[in-house]
Amino acid sequence: MSKVLILSGDGIGTEIVAQAVKVIDSLNSNHSMGMTLEDGLIGGIAYDETGTPLPDETIKVAKECDSILLGAVGGPKWEPLERALRPERGLLGIRSELELFSNLRPAILYPQLANASSLKTRTRTRTRPRTRTRPPTCERTPPRPPSPPRTPPSTSS
Repeated sequence: MSKVLILSGDGIGTEIVAQAVKVIDSLNSNHSMGMTLEDGLIGGIAYDETGTPLPDETIKVAKECDSILLGAVGGPKWEPLERALRPERGLLGIRSELELFSNLRPAILYPQLANASSLKTRTRTRTRPRTRTRPPTCERTPPRPPSPPRTPPSTSS
């Protein structure tokens, strides 16, 4: 039996997390996953309700849980707040309290855009090759043949 802390966050985070919770509920009821869900506050909503973007209660419950489902935090409503009270400080605070240091997300780097990437070349070349293929409906346009060399216009008198 695992315990999951649900931190919906702010804005679209609440909508996305609500859908993810429906999936967890379905897994619990249809496949006996045995996940217990606990709700907590973080970000702007936490500031609105408690005066801080990361309440002590959230940290306490997070340390007792096996995993955390976290939505987006922040929004224009809280931008006027001083830096220490902004919703993002809640996100940074929970990472620090739980000694989490990375946020991994899947990404695809298309070769055509490699030079526009902020990733260093040595980092880009160490990644796994793409295994996904293009959908059958996508057809590649053949490259255009090179243009013939331009000759300067003749200046005959």
